Amino acid sequence: MKEQVKKWLEQGEVDIFLGYRMVEGHPLPHFFLKDRMEEVEALVEGPARYPLEKMAIKLAEEDPDIKIGLLARDCNQRALNVLFVWRQLKPENVKLIPVNCCPSQLKEQADCSLLSQPKTESQKKSVGIDNNMDMDDVKEFNRDERLRRWLYEFEKCIMQGCLSCLFLQGMQPGAP
Repeated sequence: MKEQVKKWLEQGEVDIFLGYRMVEGHPLPHFFLKDRMEEVEALVEGPARYPLEKMAIKLAEEDPDIKIGLLARDCNQRALNVLFVWRQLKPENVKLIPVNCCPSQLKEQADCSLLSQPKTESQKKSVGIDNNMDMDDVKEFNRDERLRRWLYEFEKCIMQGCLSCLFLQGMQPGAP
């Protein structure tokens, strides 16, 4: 990881690398730069939970063409994907070093404190949505329960008017 960061900084692939450095026993966010290359030796990936992508946004606001590298857990990568879509960061200007951390059964070695998914909120359960629900339970939904579930999902969609109208044209509550 440290060698990769040094290489990116030396070759100009990134102007700045956002990571963590131990300060008095605590991993804190740190900006690693080419002119302070020796600091890269202090780079750690520990259990820190600072939103480095938010720091990247601030840097990009000041200099839209800055090339940023950063440590990224799965949650950071998901946040970055949204920021790319919203054009708050340019994907071509961001390089990532993935860090193993995700609430996933596939990553047994993850060091994340969120190794199990949070329980679904009461509002979601009231409309029949449970992210932890077994698919056999979902198959048990009757037509009205399925409609309520989909309408709830469509409410969150930015194209809700179009999608809801199209959906409802072919499926009315209580219709066969």
